[in-house]
Amino acid sequence: MHIRHQDLTTAEVRSSHLHRLHRVTLFSAAICHITQGSKVIIQDDSRLVAGPGELIIIPANTPL
Repeated sequence: MHIRHQDLTTAEVRSSHLHRLHRVTLFSAAICHITQGSKVIIQDDSRLVAGPGELIIIPANTPL
């Protein structure tokens, strides 16, 4: 699903495998809704774990 309205874009990403990303910078703000499993975000010395039903809000230009 991909919808674009002026400057607002949404996309749905589904994955059944663990993906590890290193040194990624998000240039656009992001809101991630976790529907199953969990997501771990590590930034410097901080570690965030989100589970089903939780939202992760990431500001633009955030290095992860």
